Amino acid sequence: MTRLPQLADHLIHGFFWIIGLVPMQPAAALGKALGALWYRLDRRHRKIARANLTIAFGDQKTPLEIDRLARRSFQNLGRLLFEVGWLQRLKPGEVSHHFFLEGFTPGRLAQLRRGALVVTGHFGNWEVLPAAAAMLGVRLSIVYRPLDFAPLDRFFGHSRSRFGADLIPKKKALFRIVRALRENRTVGILMDQNAKRDQGVFVDFFGRSVSTHKGLAQLALKTQTPVYPLFLVRQDPGFTVLLGDQIPLAITGDPMRDVALNTRRYNQALEEIIRRYPDQWFWVHRRWKKQPKPGQPVWNAL
Repeated sequence: MTRLPQLADHLIHGFFWIIGLVPMQPAAALGKALGALWYRLDRRHRKIARANLTIAFGDQKTPLEIDRLARRSFQNLGRLLFEVGWLQRLKPGEVSHHFFLEGFTPGRLAQLRRGALVVTGHFGNWEVLPAAAAMLGVRLSIVYRPLDFAPLDRFFGHSRSRFGADLIPKKKALFRIVRALRENRTVGILMDQNAKRDQGVFVDFFGRSVSTHKGLAQLALKTQTPVYPLFLVRQDPGFTVLLGDQIPLAITGDPMRDVALNTRRYNQALEEIIRRYPDQWFWVHRRWKKQPKPGQPVWNAL
């Protein structure tokens, strides 16, 4: 590693270490202020967030309500920055003081400890999920896309793995995912990003088609592994870890239909949590960017 990347690594770690010194309550206020400033100055992402929110809630909310909701979502992203700093200083023995649980029946928790597939997304503060998994005694593997800026990717890799999470790069991940399941690990897959046409299937999300990664459905069908929705919600003070019902695996005998139907069910789980806490999703991503080409299969009416 050359000196320049080393310097970048030190600067990134130092930055997050310093902002992690700010106590949680003032950090929340600073994060909100930073997010509000970002919303005011970043016209491009403000426009994307408003457009996405209009797709999702345009028939239920006024333009003013959409604008306010978009602003709150930016404020939550501002808070996430300080929370990542706080996470660097969090010790394993302190984790349980900051997390509340919802939906963790003994049976569900036992299944997660034996190994399962988890559908989640860029929701609340997803970077804190590894700490919550460690608190629960769940051996977590995370499928992720490496960041383009290598020093930042190394930082988040360290942050996610320091509580025991195993990181699986998205490219050619199948073998490592199957191995993780055989080792009784629970594998978390973020399902809320736009998929390339050869990697996705067009299914409904908030009443409109989106290209959604089909890998989770293919894995569930191939391995017969239970799939659960799992999300981390910011609820002052601290966070609530939400575990939903096991998502039933649809098997119709038609492989294409099975993949589409199950992928749609995973989107429905995401949509339900977003409707409950709409300001905590990552609205700045162009989720509806790709639309079907003429003649391309669309699986909205299943």
